[in-house]
Amino acid sequence: MIIIWIKFLVILVVLTIIIYFAEKWIKKKYQIPKKRQYQNRMTTGQKYVELIIIILFFIGAILSSITENERSLLPIPLYLWMGLFFSVLFFYRGHMVKKHGKDTKEYYLDYFYAAFTPVAIIIAVQMMKL
Repeated sequence: MIIIWIKFLVILVVLTIIIYFAEKWIKKKYQIPKKRQYQNRMTTGQKYVELIIIILFFIGAILSSITENERSLLPIPLYLWMGLFFSVLFFYRGHMVKKHGKDTKEYYLDYFYAAFTPVAIIIAVQMMKL
């Protein structure tokens, strides 16, 4: 049991280091300021769409965990469902930043998170199985 936690901590540290250096590289390459500027300009419509995304994925997660006759109602593993959720959420946020704050170029960070988060979740789960 302790080996699983050690693996988890090592994976967490490695992924955190990768994200840290990738984010620094993206900020340097596209000249994005250290403090994000778009965070304060979230529109009401964007809040409602993000709430709908969260509710839909929450319902999907519940359906994927409910089993009937030893078959899941939604046969997608929960970790893939989480990866898809974060990918859709960050892609939507990146799209909204690109639409409303194009001059900041902060949408590159959200697109990076949309691509990297599912990959990181899959890597972490697969490494935990070893």
